[in-house]
Amino acid sequence: MYVPVLLYQIGLVVCVVSCVRATEQDTNVTRRDTQELKHEYYYVTRQVQTISMNINRYIDILVIVVRQGLHNIDPYPLPDVVERFDEKVWILSLSGQFLMRNGIIHNLNSISRRGNATLRYENMKLYIDTEFMFDLLMVSGNSIVLRTT
Repeated sequence: MYVPVLLYQIGLVVCVVSCVRATEQDTNVTRRDTQELKHEYYYVTRQVQTISMNINRYIDILVIVVRQGLHNIDPYPLPDVVERFDEKVWILSLSGQFLMRNGIIHNLNSISRRGNATLRYENMKLYIDTEFMFDLLMVSGNSIVLRTT
């Protein structure tokens, strides 16, 4: 229920901002029309501020939906990996390869929001900034480290 309301309100903001900018450039629009649109713009801006205060709730709802989808694919197979490394730790130089085959990642559905989400409007676009974390993410597979030096 919250996500469609949020999308409607975001769409309204974008529409009103576009109209205000377009009418400021159109010489056929009266000053009264421009003032009304600016009033509407400020009203919608206040609505966005209200939405941004509740954005954590919207993100949490989104996480619940994502978790439900992840139940269907957990555990998830990983592609085979061959990764070369060349590191120096103090006076010790290490180089070699890490190989993993038949990898599987478990507990993808332990995803959750980390910290507060923020909503910002820039260049006619709305941005949501947030971080996600996994409570317990496990990877299994056949792996080997080959040291070459």
